Amino acid sequence: MEPICICFFEPDWAKLGLMTNLMRAVRAVLWSFIGLGGRRADADKRTAQVGILPLIGVALVMVLLLIAGLLALAHYAAGT
Repeated sequence: MEPICICFFEPDWAKLGLMTNLMRAVRAVLWSFIGLGGRRADADKRTAQVGILPLIGVALVMVLLLIAGLLALAHYAAGT
């Protein structure tokens, strides 16, 4: 029996691999922001899976977004 694909596009597996790597980095950074990183061995495993430079890049972007959000909230609360 021949498999039937109801997709309208052929997925690009290289892009999907990049996205999962990016999502791993975002998840690791978010867990570290709230302090629930788990055991040291788990943190080392996540760092080895993603790499240190993508983690630093994602962390910098997340910090900038957090600061921008807090500034926007303060601006909105002040009514100016």
